[in-house]
Amino acid sequence: LGIGAWRGIPGIRGLDGDVAASDDAGRVSVRSAGLRFELTRFLAGPVGANDVGATFDWWWRPDGWRIATDGVRVVAPAGRAGGKARLWLPSRADESPRLVLDLDVADVDARGVIEYLPLRRFPPRTVQWLREGIRAGRVPKAKLEYAGATRRFPFRDGGGLFRVRADFAGIRLHYQDGWADLEGAGGEVEFRNEGFTARATAGRVAGLALERAAARMTDYRD
Repeated sequence: LGIGAWRGIPGIRGLDGDVAASDDAGRVSVRSAGLRFELTRFLAGPVGANDVGATFDWWWRPDGWRIATDGVRVVAPAGRAGGKARLWLPSRADESPRLVLDLDVADVDARGVIEYLPLRRFPPRTVQWLREGIRAGRVPKAKLEYAGATRRFPFRDGGGLFRVRADFAGIRLHYQDGWADLEGAGGEVEFRNEGFTARATAGRVAGLALERAAARMTDYRD
């Protein structure tokens, strides 16, 4: 089954499962291999998953449709994830869909995970730096949280939350041409709404050992 992306609803290709539905409610149990997922408001392009398992419920209320799942399981080329999600699609076109995500992520390739970030909301210069700057590394574990109206992302007014907290190891970072790369870096990073902070507790620069370092970007627009 394939569904095109529309408003806040993600597009999906390669969907296999079972569906039971009435006029105003339903449930779909998904078991898919080779799934392609598209969320045009946020992701730069379609992303893939080798194996997906989840049960989604939806129901109608006078103010719109609700979609919910408590048992998402995803195995993708970049790593593994599991958690829950909620989506409200309002009946009024002038209201924004609202999304809640709570995902635990593990064993991630740092290079591949970039494509799962909301790159369409980042400035082109930031997207280019992320794609070209992160040359190697792993993310043993991470936590992704989102709560708020999709049209208000990245919540510069504080009206919602987007947060990714991750540990990283073995990172090679190319900051810019003419600078020595940061190699073998370990530490933690947090993307929060419109900015991020990173703290390294290990690494090397031009053969010199690094014991502690920090970086911060207050706003991706800067």
